[in-house]
Amino acid sequence: MTCARHIVKPIPLLARRYRWSGILREGPASVCFPRCGRTAQRTDRILAERLARAAERGVRVRVLVDDANVQDRDAAVASFDAHPNIEVRLFNPFAQRKAKMLDFVTDFERVNHRMHNKLMVFDGAAAIVGGRNMSDPFFGVNATQSFRDLDVVAVGPIVRELSKVYDRFWNGDWAVPVAALTDRPYGMDD
Repeated sequence: MTCARHIVKPIPLLARRYRWSGILREGPASVCFPRCGRTAQRTDRILAERLARAAERGVRVRVLVDDANVQDRDAAVASFDAHPNIEVRLFNPFAQRKAKMLDFVTDFERVNHRMHNKLMVFDGAAAIVGGRNMSDPFFGVNATQSFRDLDVVAVGPIVRELSKVYDRFWNGDWAVPVAALTDRPYGMDD
């Protein structure tokens, strides 16, 4: 039996995302951040920290990020990826790592194909899916902006289907390991 609950208010959803990322104990954890903020924000820093803690406990963490939102953060993302239990892939990465806008001029048809899925799957048992981007204004923690959106928390057989969607993106040709795009190998201390 599938059970789903919609969440409108941002703070309960933020707490739920952090709580689930912090209590993962065993088995695979798949998390998809298709639309992070363009700069490192409090919400994605906290979630990354919680996922790193889960990885330290042996949880397998997979993070798929749309490269359009990795503005000047290749080193930070590659450092996160350096953990043995964390793998990060970038969706449809830009060839120009320092000047991504150039790719819109030289390769518009390809780079205009972006990933807008908002999906987090926890241990194949629960998922959050919806329209909320992983950035401060969507979670009510930005002092000047507040965006509204809707997410659904689901458990039951539907989570298997959502995991398949995630895996299609993860295993697709558009998803490239971040380590293949950096100028040097990074370690967890970088």
